[in-house]
Amino acid sequence: MTTRRLALLVALALMGSLIALSPAAAQVSTAPAPEVAGTSDVPLQCTDKPPANRAQDLAKAGRFTGEVRWCGGQVRGQTGSGSNGMVTSSDGAAKLDVDVTLPADGEGPFPLLVMLHGLGGSRDGNWQQAATHAARGYAVLDYTARGYWENTCEDDAVSRTVKGVQDVYESEQEPNDSCRTQLASRHYEIKDTQHLAGLMVDGSLVAGVTADRKIGVMGTSYGGGQTWMLTRSNAWRSPEGTRVEVAAAVPVMGWTDLLDALLPNGRASDVKSFSNKTADLEERLAERIGVARESYLSTFYMGMGAAAQFKLPGYLNAWYKAILGGEPYTDVGNPVMAELAESLLRERSALYMTSDKGRPAILSVQGFTDGVFTSSQALNMYNLLNRNSKFRYPINMYFGDYGHPTSQSKRAESAYVDKMVEDWFDYYLRGEGKKPKRSVEARTTRCDDERLPGALYSAKTWTELQESDELTAEFDLDGTLDTNVEDTRARVIKPIDTDAVTNGVNYSGCRSTNAPLAEGNLAASSDALTRPLTMLGLPTVSLTAAPEFEDMYISARLWDVDGDRRTLVDRGVFRLQSANEQSALFKLFGNAYTFAEGHRVELELSANDSRSFLESNADGTIDISDVTLSIPLANPGALPEIDGQR
Repeated sequence: MTTRRLALLVALALMGSLIALSPAAAQVSTAPAPEVAGTSDVPLQCTDKPPANRAQDLAKAGRFTGEVRWCGGQVRGQTGSGSNGMVTSSDGAAKLDVDVTLPADGEGPFPLLVMLHGLGGSRDGNWQQAATHAARGYAVLDYTARGYWENTCEDDAVSRTVKGVQDVYESEQEPNDSCRTQLASRHYEIKDTQHLAGLMVDGSLVAGVTADRKIGVMGTSYGGGQTWMLTRSNAWRSPEGTRVEVAAAVPVMGWTDLLDALLPNGRASDVKSFSNKTADLEERLAERIGVARESYLSTFYMGMGAAAQFKLPGYLNAWYKAILGGEPYTDVGNPVMAELAESLLRERSALYMTSDKGRPAILSVQGFTDGVFTSSQALNMYNLLNRNSKFRYPINMYFGDYGHPTSQSKRAESAYVDKMVEDWFDYYLRGEGKKPKRSVEARTTRCDDERLPGALYSAKTWTELQESDELTAEFDLDGTLDTNVEDTRARVIKPIDTDAVTNGVNYSGCRSTNAPLAEGNLAASSDALTRPLTMLGLPTVSLTAAPEFEDMYISARLWDVDGDRRTLVDRGVFRLQSANEQSALFKLFGNAYTFAEGHRVELELSANDSRSFLESNADGTIDISDVTLSIPLANPGALPEIDGQR
């Protein structure tokens, strides 16, 4: 198995296609990064006649009818404004490719909105949204993260890297230059955002234009995780000494615990309580490292490598190699994984960052069907911020069929989210419109219609979306799981197929199959339902497991069964604690979904869910018994009138 994984690593490292994951699709760009002309730094110059590519972006935006000024540099080789758009980074190590989009008239101070792009992307991907917000009165700051695309290294930059990394990778010959991507480090990428926003507030980023000191931040995916981090590091001083604060933030399909997002261990929950202002890092590090999301990690790694102008830092390559090498991931036997775990949590996860005194108003947008940044990423932060149980922190949440594959991100649902975002920033940055009511919303996943989204549930709190009692069923699933299973269903339900994505295949959408149960897996189903059943939240699986070896895992799948046809509703994975017989209690990733009358609810267990999750190095069996499934039910009182929710 290890040989196969290392071969995969080499193959991916050699591929040159950029994988840029966006809602509903994985899109491919093979355009080489152009040379950037000129050496001028700030201030940026503006024009009301954007380059041709920008005009095409606006035409694609459809409804856009406004006028804006564009302040930046080149657009994939086209002549831009009077400056080249390259701005020195916070630590002086790199030049960053920066855009600012402004309303058609005025010098400000404008309300400032910072937009952060996805992994392997660039500021180009945000420009339609930026122009739309600018036409409504905002100054929009949009830049390409360090290390990517047009960004450059400063010739006289001091070679340095993330603190502590050199202690683990002493044998590495090449330096980990700080001008390369540092994977959303709070010491690098977060400081870049703070620095550029400060320049904008000071009036030194764009000639003759200033911005309000209380700003908004919005990011998607990779940018969503950084947006969560900026809700913690929410106040700083601009280069000229002005206090800048994040007043409103919209993290879209981001993370708050990056280790759990990439290697879930089954310990995440929607009901976890917190006693302190920050989650306990030492307690988290004491947990076993989870199971790698193999298909996502492969795609993300390709995206980073293809977008990097000057290679990835050596430690990121070593992290990826260590993950694919598989277990054991113990501290003593695998110091690289120990360093990875601490770095992902301490340096890149909002849940474990101490917070400044500010209280940014947060609108979280998370996808139930997003296979990588699952619902617990937002729910953990929601519970942390509201740890006094009074739910008074200004945070609203939206969950839906939205985000990375397998989400469908239907046009109507995306439009609904866009309107929520507009209203959020209008009120908290401009004081316009009505104050958003305290709410948590969840939209059901609908697989039988490619256009119409599911029903929308709304309540003041997460728990009020659900009935007080769960539906609990004991399943006759006593038997043995085998890691050497030949599983046709596993191939159907993997979130991303790297080869398919490279060839431009849209890998979004519900997963259905007629494949029979594989020998080596276990499954059991309910009787046919006598009435529809709507689940909303994170189902719980409890069982007794007797694994043959340490470091084995159990994957759970929840199916909607209609005859011989199965549609995947939810899934989860649990890293077993030891090689001893043990009780396991874990949550699935969650969904809002209606099982139709006459259908059956089926639970399937597997010990090998590759390539969704990395297969275990521990070849063997797991004896299973005492299986119980608890399903959270939607509260009918949280469902508005159908006409109103549509």
